[in-house]
Amino acid sequence: MKSQITVAKKFSAACAALVLFTVLLGSVTISSIGGIQSRLQAIVVDSLPGVYQVSMLDSHVYELRGNFWKHIANSNKAAKAKIEGQNEELERRIQEVLGSYEKTITQAEDRQLFGNIQAPYERYVAAWKDVELLSREGKSEEAIAR
Repeated sequence: MKSQITVAKKFSAACAALVLFTVLLGSVTISSIGGIQSRLQAIVVDSLPGVYQVSMLDSHVYELRGNFWKHIANSNKAAKAKIEGQNEELERRIQEVLGSYEKTITQAEDRQLFGNIQAPYERYVAAWKDVELLSREGKSEEAIAR
């Protein structure tokens, strides 16, 4: 006697295969969502706060640079003193932002790049102090040359 698969058995096998594929698809989806979640967490915790802090730092440094040129271009001593006060406040805010940014660093490469920021910034501000003295004395041409 020949063994024949009935329609009911074929239908049951097809349903079992569909259920198996559905379970397999669900497993792959759940594992993929877990990977997406970990990558998203890295972006939210590491990248975005760092980008925000760096943009704030960039903004403060550009404002400081603009104030340097305003100081040189201005001949009014009271206005120069006001600009110097603004510069001190900006330097304080820059140090705060650097501290905040350092707290957001989680990767070794980012930490190394952060280490390269402080020394050039300090040289930049130190160079400005020499120029500021010349500018305060009204020696704008020498300050610009320096």
